[in-house]
Amino acid sequence: MRYVLGIDQGGTKTAVVILDRIGNILGSGKSKGAYHISDGIDYAMDSILDAANLALEESGATWNEIDAISAGMTGMDWPEDYRLLKSSLIQTFGIKNVQVCNDSIVAMYSGTVKKYGAVLCAGTGLNVAVKSPDGDEFVLGFYIDDRDQGGSALGRRAIRKVFDAEINLCKPTKLTELFLQNAHVKTVDGLLHRYVTDEEFGGKAKDMVPQIIDLANDGDSVAIELVKEFARDLSRYVYVGLQKYDMLDMNMDVVLSGSVLKGNDNLLTLEITRELRKFARNSNVINSRFEPVVGAGLSALMMFEDYDHEKDSILKNIYASAEKFKLIR
Repeated sequence: MRYVLGIDQGGTKTAVVILDRIGNILGSGKSKGAYHISDGIDYAMDSILDAANLALEESGATWNEIDAISAGMTGMDWPEDYRLLKSSLIQTFGIKNVQVCNDSIVAMYSGTVKKYGAVLCAGTGLNVAVKSPDGDEFVLGFYIDDRDQGGSALGRRAIRKVFDAEINLCKPTKLTELFLQNAHVKTVDGLLHRYVTDEEFGGKAKDMVPQIIDLANDGDSVAIELVKEFARDLSRYVYVGLQKYDMLDMNMDVVLSGSVLKGNDNLLTLEITRELRKFARNSNVINSRFEPVVGAGLSALMMFEDYDHEKDSILKNIYASAEKFKLIR
């Protein structure tokens, strides 16, 4: 039997799955997160090896039976990162058939079985990536403005609306009560003082995102406009990515991923979908089906010539086994 290895490494955790060549997940493993830029390449590789050994033990496979590795890794931003990470994976595992990409790319494959498309990942931060039918990749990464960085940015934008409402730059909003309760203060002046002087408090504004979206769902006009504006701003990154490869009119999947976009009744997800359909009319906007590590495993299977003929049955097998391993989003 022959197998592939999928890796998803981020700062919070490292996840690994082992699949057979027809898409059955047979083992999974997790270990500590790593960012090779700050933690060092040895630490990053040790984290992957720990998770891979757990997955291998569970699967019953041996290293000699692994045909390919596909790794989505945070910090894979520049050509020198690609060379370092690929060579380090080859050296660590002794397997030459290795591909490395930014972790946003494997997030895309957690929602699509096509080899090309786009992904918008909104968690604590934001990343957007596009992969063309020719295999070219554009990861926006550091092009993305701080005020658009996922939940962190939406939380900070929301608290600014509270300050705007206090000085009559916008209508009164229930966001005020939400943030006063969260900060354990009685006045907006007190909230402003804490926001300006307590940097850690400002960073925690991201934790309020579910409640911010709930207020928008409940009809708060300021929260609604905030979410709509944020959706427009995030969607424009997908637009420029698709435009770069002349993909605006292409039939493809645009995958929405990340904790901020979870839930079928999420107004932010609905608004982003509406914005995307304005310029990518032939695209299918979908939420990611699996955890990103499953996308890494799927992208490993895409490395083989028989993938296109087997992708329907591969997806069926992945879905069934991902549910067993609790890797469905």
